[in-house]
Amino acid sequence: MVKLVPTLAVSVSVLLAGCATPEPKEPPLEGTVTISSSDCPALCPVYSMRVGPDERYRLNAGANTITEGRSTGGLPVGSFRSALGLLDRYEFESMARAYTADTPDTCPDRITGTPTLTITRETNDARKIVSYDVGCIGFAEKDNLDLLVEGLYRSFRITDLVAVGEPPSVKNARPKATDPL
Repeated sequence: MVKLVPTLAVSVSVLLAGCATPEPKEPPLEGTVTISSSDCPALCPVYSMRVGPDERYRLNAGANTITEGRSTGGLPVGSFRSALGLLDRYEFESMARAYTADTPDTCPDRITGTPTLTITRETNDARKIVSYDVGCIGFAEKDNLDLLVEGLYRSFRITDLVAVGEPPSVKNARPKATDPL
């Protein structure tokens, strides 16, 4: 009987361990996050980048980018989840639809010549879009929008993948003394 007690105790311990409450799993990721930038008088990159829960991106790069055209690729694991965390942290869902020159209530003053960024979060049920002229100043959500954009740039590696291109070369209108006539 003495040998049976330790065996029984081990069996009960194993059974009880199997009944432990499992740790809650994070909800499955869905939808997409898109960030795009408009043209501006300076060398602003013009692009649109859409990222899904599989960490894959679709990039449509326009003027002033490293390479113009469409491309796809993968981002580091956790990039999409990080973007969703940023959207929550900076209260994206409660932001106004637009912070642009056309919306003086949300953009009371602005510096001209800056691009407008558009951030879109789409799920199976909804779509939220925020347009933000980065030159807008003097409004309550400015810090949150700037921090959100900075975080999305890091999460989606936008600076590495898009970047501002080289300025166009300007040929001298005046010939150099060494140029043949």
